[in-house]
Amino acid sequence: MKMSKQKQACRVIALFAILVLLILACAGCSFGMNAIGFIDREGNTVIPGLFQMVQPFHEGMAGVMLGNSSDPYWGFTDVQGRTAIGLQFANVRPFYDGCAPVKVRDKKQMYWVYIDKEGNQLFDGKKFADASVFVNGLAPVADYDTGMYGYINRQGELVGTCDYSVASVFSETDRLALVRVGGEELGLCGYINTDLDVVIEPKYYYGGTFSDGFAVVKLSSDEDAADYGFIDPKGDLVLGGDYVECGPFHEGLAPVAVKTEEGTRWGYIDDSGAWVIEPQFANAMSFSEGLAGVQAIGDKGLYGFIDKTGAYILEPIYTDASDFSEGLAAVQGGNLKK
Repeated sequence: MKMSKQKQACRVIALFAILVLLILACAGCSFGMNAIGFIDREGNTVIPGLFQMVQPFHEGMAGVMLGNSSDPYWGFTDVQGRTAIGLQFANVRPFYDGCAPVKVRDKKQMYWVYIDKEGNQLFDGKKFADASVFVNGLAPVADYDTGMYGYINRQGELVGTCDYSVASVFSETDRLALVRVGGEELGLCGYINTDLDVVIEPKYYYGGTFSDGFAVVKLSSDEDAADYGFIDPKGDLVLGGDYVECGPFHEGLAPVAVKTEEGTRWGYIDDSGAWVIEPQFANAMSFSEGLAGVQAIGDKGLYGFIDKTGAYILEPIYTDASDFSEGLAAVQGGNLKK
């Protein structure tokens, strides 16, 4: 899978399960391609193109993979490109609050556990069918036997019960998490608080985590319908409802796609819904550390990075790109050194 498709899956809320469990706004998502490395804000290669898949840096480490999709080996690198934890896992998610969920191989079984920054297993090696990161003291996990989701606390203890078909991490600021009830096909999405009380009743077909006081939702199950918009923490639709696609608000702006005479184009709106950067890109990511990755219109479809005026800071020379995190962004192609 090309990185742009995986990245789009994290931004496009229709692919809900991928969105919430790859952490969306909290950590970004992994993506697949050949010869991925990391650049700084000036476009200088900091970590050469060595990997097949990577994740953004968080707490000084980034998940990296060598191998292939059927036999991946994940570990962690530090910001100097040195191995921090060796390539030994079937999958990983970022470090939050000093620990990270990792998928381990155990004979013919695979399951998720939590490790610290030395690679030691936490919580007596409790195993889960799926696991994500800790935010506001809670992490979503899937019960190893039933596959249903619930939350554990920082001591690894289950809080409440595993009643959800999908559950997301909590928003750092709004302290809300998206949960899905009623099954993958017919279920609906709502939001709970850190006391696990329902704050927004399940009524949306797809949704994303809250960021900057907004969450992306889709109003119908028709994947072709232009009915994306933003809700506030009360569950009221406050922006859109007629967007082709949209990504989460970060740093005061959100990427939004609309139909134009030239086709679908991405731009950026502010929290009033006004266009700050007019629709002009083939693809667009949320802002992070003052920059956003965008895909230029054209046959090559190359990626660059813009500032909040829409001006290119790094010209579109990359085959693909990810968000900046802790001063570094993963890219493919361009002038990336191998």
